[in-house]
Parts: sequence; structure tokens; C-alpha cells
Amino acid sequence: TTEGIPEEIEAIEKKATQENPTDRYESVQEFIQDLEKYQDNLKVSAKEYGLLETLAKWAKRNKQKITVVLLIVILSIGLFSYFQWLRYQEMQKTHQEKQNKVHVLLQKAKESQILSINLSEDTKQVLSQKVQYSLTALNYLNEALSLIPYEASIEEEKLKIGKELIRLSCKT
Repeated sequence: TTEGIPEEIEAIEKKATQENPTDRYESVQEFIQDLEKYQDNLKVSAKEYGLLETLAKWAKRNKQKITVVLLIVILSIGLFSYFQWLRYQEMQKTHQEKQNKVHVLLQKAKESQILSINLSEDTKQVLSQKVQYSLTALNYLNEALSLIPYEASIEEEKLKIGKELIRLSCKT
């Protein structure tokens, strides 16, 4: 290429001055169209373009469209990032609230355990006696249930659960 002369102009000039008339422009109108295409940053018929050259020409012609699309993409990424950040903040808050609840519950469990240890011996005996009476009553109910036909199995399950709850409360 001649220095300072664009490739398209050289290609147009070369096609217009071909030795063989069949390789030249078919008409002056076709020649003028190529020059106008060059001015409008379109592909001229006298030159073959690669993919990158074609994209570069398109980008030069569509600067406003590209700018708008890039702004939309950047804005979308910004909004997405902002909403992800808000979601992360909410998750952190929820996690902190759960940790606080666990801390409070553990503290209450420790306090109730300390209270049960600090009960006087008289109170412990009274509670133990009440539990013993409840177990005796459950045993009588269980014996009565054994005399009832098998259809009462649901009630039997309820009694088992009640017994287990009472046993667990006796251990504390």
C-alpha cells in the first residue's frame, strides 16, 4: 500500500485501471457507488474484507448504538451487583439474628439448669414425689389399656409418649 492512502481507495483505483476491461468497473455509476460507499464507511466492491475489518467498519458506522448497548450492559451489571449486595446483607442479618437467638436460648438453658440445681432438697423431694405419683397413675392406665381390645393402639402410643416425657423430666 502507498503510504497515507487508505486500502479501499487503492483497491478502487486498481480496479478502475485494470488492463483487462472485464476486470474494471462495468460503469461509471458502479465506480461512483464504490467511492460513496467508502465515504459512508461501507464495504467497497473493489476490496475483499476479513471478519475483523467488517466488524471495524460496522462499529465506525454504529458508534451511537454501541455506546447505548455498552451503557445498558454496564447499568445492568451495576444493578445486578447492587441487588446481590442487598441480598448478601439480608443473609448476614438473618444469620446474625439466628446466632443471637441461639445465644439467648443457650443462656436460658444454663439459667434453668442452675435454677434446678439451686432448688432446695424439700422442693426436689416434692417434685420427685409428684413425678412418682404420675408414673403410678400411668402404670394403672397402662394396665387398664391392656384389658381393652387392640383397636386402642393409638391411645397406647399417646401414653408411651407421655411416659417418655415424664421420664425425661424426671432426669432433670
